Amino acid sequence: MDMNDNILQNTGVIITRPIDQSYSLINAIKQHGGSPIPFPVLSIKPLKNSIIESNVKKLFNTSIIIFISSNAAKYGIDHINLTDKKIIAIGPTTRKYLEDNKINVSFCPEKKFNSEELLKSKLLKNVKNINITIVRGNSGRDLLRHELKNRGAKVQYLEVYKRSIFSHKKTAILNLSEQCIKGNAQFIVFLSKESFTNFIIILEKNNLIFPKHVHIIIPSERVANEIKDYSDDLQYSVASDARVQAILNVLKKHKSQKIT
Repeated sequence: MDMNDNILQNTGVIITRPIDQSYSLINAIKQHGGSPIPFPVLSIKPLKNSIIESNVKKLFNTSIIIFISSNAAKYGIDHINLTDKKIIAIGPTTRKYLEDNKINVSFCPEKKFNSEELLKSKLLKNVKNINITIVRGNSGRDLLRHELKNRGAKVQYLEVYKRSIFSHKKTAILNLSEQCIKGNAQFIVFLSKESFTNFIIILEKNNLIFPKHVHIIIPSERVANEIKDYSDDLQYSVASDARVQAILNVLKKHKSQKIT
């Protein structure tokens, strides 16, 4: 086997994404000889159909619909009329889900997948008096709505799922702590500010401190600033985006540097 195919040998990577969204990263790490350590910090559950339907009835008619995550698409498309609408997806995973369900996507960012990139779309440049619906969970950044309103749009949210902190059994938390103490975990992946914050809350509730020798991988400078606010001592690298290949590239780079 090529050394590069096994470059993550003896490398433990803590993955904080919800389990059902972690399989591709888990498999990719295994394929390169690494040891994924799933430790979800976020629980995502759809709202009851009756609640979503009630929320839909309160919406004004809209011409642009923005899906802010793949979960927004997954839990929203069956409840909202998409006919003759301009559909915007925040990233490639969201776009794929929509297109797999025969929904035409008018715009999706090509490089970075966040609100800032969405706001660069020509579709969202001249939106004075345009009605826009943002499909999302029960929490998140308000930047997109705020900026679109500044541009003169009428903006509303449709919440279709609930995000909450994942509830771990004590044994799972102690096992994670043990993996870190033994040096079995060298990296931890956070794909949002929320996942980093939730991880800290889980540790503090169990009287544990952040393992500062574990190198953090994050997808944006915005999340980096949150980490710096928490502690100046934490080591981190910023991946080009949140996709599996971008995370792998950071892991491989660190391992190849150590080998050489």
